[in-house]
Order: sequence, then structure tokens, then C-alpha cells
Amino acid sequence: MRKELYRQDNHYNKIINILEYIKSSNQPYKVKVNSILTKANIEEIIVIASVLEKYRSILMRWKIFKFFPFREAIKLNSILSISDEDYKRVKEILLKKELGINIYFNDEETIQNDYVIIRPDGLVNISRDTEDIVIGDLKKERFDTITRVL
Repeated sequence: MRKELYRQDNHYNKIINILEYIKSSNQPYKVKVNSILTKANIEEIIVIASVLEKYRSILMRWKIFKFFPFREAIKLNSILSISDEDYKRVKEILLKKELGINIYFNDEETIQNDYVIIRPDGLVNISRDTEDIVIGDLKKERFDTITRVL
């Protein structure tokens, strides 16, 4: 599954090493963690919560996104997509755990309506109905001008 999720080998260990480094540095860093809830990790998300609980002193928040098939992920829909019921069940379980972590849940609507993506080529996108829509070009105009239309 790792190839299908576009994760490198030892991704988990690399993240833990970074969290350990930040925690032991005694610097005022705050970390934001994002996870995508999928059919492949739905059972492990509770374990991930327990791991993150150990780092709550350095966590600003943990955002959990419901898998949403767009861009390259469309081809993975059949193996990664979860039902709304499963998403709600996991949300209820995690919120009842009282982990001491600010947890935010983002569904498809939030993903499509709340994010602006700046591509490496300077184009600025929003997503609507699984399609990326270019709304501007940072090489030609300012970000505040581009996002004024939102």
C-alpha cells in the first residue's frame, strides 16, 4: 500500500524522529500534523492518536481529513475511500478519548472550499467538484489580489 499512498519507506520513523527532536530541543516550536483517514489506515488512526498524545506539549493541532479522491488520488478511490459513517465513528472515538490535542476534522466540503494551493510554477488553484481551477498567477499578480475573488 505504501507505493499507492506515495509515502517513502520509514515515513513513520522519520516523523517520530522529527517530533522527538523538536520535543527535546526545548524550543517554543509548535507542530501541526495532518492525516488523511482512509480505508487503509482507519484501524491504525487510534494508534496514531496514542502516539501523538505523547507529543501534545509540542502539538498545536492535528487535522484529520476524510480521504477525498481528486487529482492523482482519483485512481485510488476504490481502495482508500471510506464511508461517511466510518468517518463519523472515528471522529466520535477520537473526541471521546480526551487526548489533550486540538483535533480538527475536515471532510470533502472543507477540503474543496477552504484551501488555496500555490503550485511550484506560481499558479494558484482552488478545487471544485474534484477539479483544480486556476484563479491566478503569482508571477503576474499579488496573492491578495488573486484571493480577493474567494
